[in-house]
Amino acid sequence: MIRPNNNPRGLQGLALAFAALLGVGAACVPPAAEGEGEGEGEGEGEGEGEPPDCDDPVLGGFVLAPGYAVVESGVLPADVAFAGFSVPPSAPPRLFAMRADLIAYDFGELSALAAEPAPLFDVLADTDQALAPGADAFPSFLVVGKGATASGYTRASDFGGNVGAHLLGDGTTSYLDAPANFSAAYLDDQLVVSGGGLAAVQAGLGLYVAGDGTPFQLAALGADAVASGYLAATDTGVVVAGRFTADNELFALAPGDVDDVLAGGPAIDLGTHTPFLTGSYGALAGFGDAVAIATYDASTWLATGLVDVALPVAGGAVTPGSPVPVLSQTQGCTTAMPFVASLQDDVVVGLTLPSGVAVVRITRE
Repeated sequence: MIRPNNNPRGLQGLALAFAALLGVGAACVPPAAEGEGEGEGEGEGEGEGEPPDCDDPVLGGFVLAPGYAVVESGVLPADVAFAGFSVPPSAPPRLFAMRADLIAYDFGELSALAAEPAPLFDVLADTDQALAPGADAFPSFLVVGKGATASGYTRASDFGGNVGAHLLGDGTTSYLDAPANFSAAYLDDQLVVSGGGLAAVQAGLGLYVAGDGTPFQLAALGADAVASGYLAATDTGVVVAGRFTADNELFALAPGDVDDVLAGGPAIDLGTHTPFLTGSYGALAGFGDAVAIATYDASTWLATGLVDVALPVAGGAVTPGSPVPVLSQTQGCTTAMPFVASLQDDVVVGLTLPSGVAVVRITRE
């Protein structure tokens, strides 16, 4: 899928889209305003001729729907692409973020973000240190699990890439070959990556698991998939997986079905499943036992809001609810939404404001 993008990652969108069309298994980079790490020309043109309603110091041009409340917020540098939260036992959550230099940083607590954050680890593997961030190598994701942070990037030269796992306990970082990696999520302590393969398992577009043992495929995206999509997991173990066919499609995988594969069963084929949402849906994050999904306008590639979709599990099946608005963009505003992340039972959005990227924690009332 090819779309305009004014930030450095726009080249990745073009390159990976062409690769997908050529059948080399590249991940889909959804429209620039969809969410996670993309933005839509962050900072560029914002406030120029826009109505005053676009200038909220926390939400920019977005309006919060009834039933939801802002818990806390902070501001990150304008070049932050992704953010996630570590929740240590008996300690406040800490915000980790990847910047344009492809370094992950520890910004500290959301209520007191560090002006000069400490570097956490290098997203680039040793073999790719000569690559120029934003020109030769492009960020894919940063996610945080129990005691570990994972990141991904792809190379412009061959659409290959690596996934890095950084252990918070001893500070070690290891890397796995991961062609066309695009998104990821932690399922308990196991990292699930959406891309073209992981380590020695190169089975085409799908979801791959990196746990304590040998990586394996959790799900294939199906024969109709021409590119991958976003990925999230809920507190109850529902995996929400995206793919691109002629449109963006989202699937909800029941915990029991996922557990069967994790126990050694065959990989799931999304081609045999029915998507619960199709259309202009982008970046995902678990929102307690539900999922928060960024939305965009397919005609303008601008962010339009954030929706909340309930994913109740009963009798081994997931019955997705209808999308409920959480954030809506005021007409005439163009505030970007670079990322969406989970924080305990809440959701956190990044919103590009003149002061930087606002980090806004939202809860259900």
